[in-house]
Amino acid sequence: MPKKPGYEQLEQKIADLEAQIKASDSAMNQFESYMSSLHETALGVLTELDLSQLLNSILQKASNLIGTDDGYIFLHTPKKDELVIKYGIGRYENQIGYRLKPGEGLSGKVWQSGEPLTVDDYDSWEGRAPATAWDGMGFDLGIPLKSGDRFIGVIGLCSYEKEKKVGENEVLILTRFAELASIALNNADLHSKLRQELDQKKQTEKLLESQNQWMNTLLENLKVGVFMVEA
Repeated sequence: MPKKPGYEQLEQKIADLEAQIKASDSAMNQFESYMSSLHETALGVLTELDLSQLLNSILQKASNLIGTDDGYIFLHTPKKDELVIKYGIGRYENQIGYRLKPGEGLSGKVWQSGEPLTVDDYDSWEGRAPATAWDGMGFDLGIPLKSGDRFIGVIGLCSYEKEKKVGENEVLILTRFAELASIALNNADLHSKLRQELDQKKQTEKLLESQNQWMNTLLENLKVGVFMVEA
């Protein structure tokens, strides 16, 4: 039976509408996952005292949302003025301790500029770090970690699947997690300083107590000496 005029156009419109609904559902599911991960991470920042566990969790959640397995956190060491990988997932688990100078690799350039940086094909990028561990890498995305205006380090995600690319959404996702990681690092730094101040206060109190005991002993000895002279 021949189709009525306009039937094929109607079928195409229905198919297009179904595709739009599926895309909308997928986007909504991704948004819900994103918000849920951010919420869980924010709670972790408020309650988690184990910094290593928290930062690795941040890396894992961000990588799951972006769809990759490899991520890292470089931290700045002021004494040597270099970046050191302190936390890593995927291939970066075996790269803890890897160091970069200013301007070296993607993270070194993020350090210099203080801005996010994305490279689609790190393996062939002229600015790549020389280590063979990064051979075959596709995209690399790095976001600066800051405490106010002070540079702390770089959080990054990458992929060894050359066909995978990142866009504005991925940069936005990692930026939000970078903000939470920065807060966690800043909180840990404040906690460490408070603990040092408390330790110093306790040491001062012990010193004062020791001095008071010494003074009391001296006064008692003086009293005994005076009593013996008077006798």
